[in-house]
Amino acid sequence: MSAYKSEMIPKGEYFSISCSTARAEEYVPKFHTHDHYVIYFFLRGNATYVFDNFAHHLVPGDVVIVPPGVMHCALFEDPDAPYERLIARICPAAVKNMQVPGFSAVKRIGEMAANQEFCHSIAPKSLDWWKEVFLKYTRIASPSPEAQLAMLGRLTVLVATVLSQKPKMPLASDSVAEKIISYIDSHFSEELSLEKISGEFFMSPSRLSHIFTAHADMSVHRYITIKRIDSAKSMLKRGMSPSEVSSLCGYQDYSCFYRAFVKETGTSPRSFAEE
Repeated sequence: MSAYKSEMIPKGEYFSISCSTARAEEYVPKFHTHDHYVIYFFLRGNATYVFDNFAHHLVPGDVVIVPPGVMHCALFEDPDAPYERLIARICPAAVKNMQVPGFSAVKRIGEMAANQEFCHSIAPKSLDWWKEVFLKYTRIASPSPEAQLAMLGRLTVLVATVLSQKPKMPLASDSVAEKIISYIDSHFSEELSLEKISGEFFMSPSRLSHIFTAHADMSVHRYITIKRIDSAKSMLKRGMSPSEVSSLCGYQDYSCFYRAFVKETGTSPRSFAEE
């Protein structure tokens, strides 16, 4: 089964659970973000998850928790190795309800995101149990409200368990591409161009573009746009005005921001803020 098409949380529901299995050669790695929280439960394969400018090599039992707006993608060293993961997509409203005594999912995931601690591990003895919990739920054609509530409770326990442990350390790296990503992430609110960025790294625009595209599978301009629009979405949801957001996200002209936002999201900044 190959299940790498875009999957969203069904409208009107708080979360979805799915299983994706494919050969690595079938998967096209691309940086992307989500409007919801995603839990990747890695089962097998030879994968490295990249988050903006750092990476984690995954082993079975690793759990990756990605908050909304965080850029990430999966890379593979062995194209013949099967790649399998369980995926839980949880809307922000549901995360607010993920509470157990002494644990707030919103607060803890917020701390995790601030410290860039996205990758954790489950104890080997619990791996099979959690796998069966996920798979059992995916076999239910139309989960009842009671079944959904029970599964949300189990997801809360999973998140609380993995976030109570020490996170995995990212892979050490000094690649030029990751330094470029880090620079863009720190300066996306400023006027950026390929020429300006290449000047910061003392190389020609064509050389920098080649290095970046080979690493991120997208152009520098495309990465800047995604970074700006994802940041804009977060600011709009916090109640900031579209004109203010436009300026803070590096757009000198509101009409340029408006066109870019509509192209990326399919809706206007004001409509998005009111959803």
